[in-house]
Amino acid sequence: MNELIKVLHIEDDELEHRALVRMVRERHLPWKITLAQTIASAREAFAAARFDVVLADYLLPDGEGTELLAEQPDTPFILITGTIAEQMALRALDHGADDYLIKDLQNRHLDILPLTVDKALHRQCLREEKKQAEAKLLKTLRDLQNLQEAVNEHDIVAITDPQGTLTYVNNRFCALSKYSRDELIG
Repeated sequence: MNELIKVLHIEDDELEHRALVRMVRERHLPWKITLAQTIASAREAFAAARFDVVLADYLLPDGEGTELLAEQPDTPFILITGTIAEQMALRALDHGADDYLIKDLQNRHLDILPLTVDKALHRQCLREEKKQAEAKLLKTLRDLQNLQEAVNEHDIVAITDPQGTLTYVNNRFCALSKYSRDELIG
């Protein structure tokens, strides 16, 4: 079973919103869509709930959809618009948008929207995994530094990885083994 994806649709055109809802219903997508028709109502929605993805029009009655990019930095943001020049869309990507789609009268952009959302969510998962791995690595490096600082020059220290391969030896270990650090590591 697919996990429910909470979508904030920031769109002032009711027909565009209905087309999105119809596409989601016809494809049986596990999306729960919340509509915000202005920047102000989008901010209220952000304050009230956490969303998995934001689909935003560029021109709204009270501003540009890209104004909201920084307000939910860990939420994938897809710009969907018919009024934006490609340079502006690229600028939005530089400022944190995950993707953009150009609206057309036949709503063909809705055909590729599910794939675009899946890709954005996948990239978000990869970013989270990278952030967790970096935090774990930083902790390991701090622990190793603390260990090195705690060891005095008379102690013998050798550190191995889970497979038993030497990853660190101190000078005392090298002196007693009569091998250089380069010969021992690995």
